Amino acid sequence: MKEQSSIFINQVGYLPEDSKFVYLTGDAKGNAENFELCDAESGAVVYTGQLKNSVASGNVDEAAGELIYAGDFSSVKKSGNYLVRVDGRDSFKFKIADRVYDELLFSTL
Repeated sequence: MKEQSSIFINQVGYLPEDSKFVYLTGDAKGNAENFELCDAESGAVVYTGQLKNSVASGNVDEAAGELIYAGDFSSVKKSGNYLVRVDGRDSFKFKIADRVYDELLFSTL
């Protein structure tokens, strides 16, 4: 597995019905056109999506100061543990679950 820091996901996780995106810098994207959403335990690919420039004009993202690409996997609703893979790089693992934020809430109390 290569460096994870250039693939940005919500490490806490996502609710099944929420929007779900992965973001990459232009350097991290390289020549990749697609990303894979993988089951974190088995490594099986459960979804493949296209990476698109996050700025409609195709220009540099002003806030980031570089090209940023986004991949949408909002259609994945099944609860589970996942990671995103792009060109041999894996993101940190994350969950999709109904109560994904409960642990975060209780850890702040």
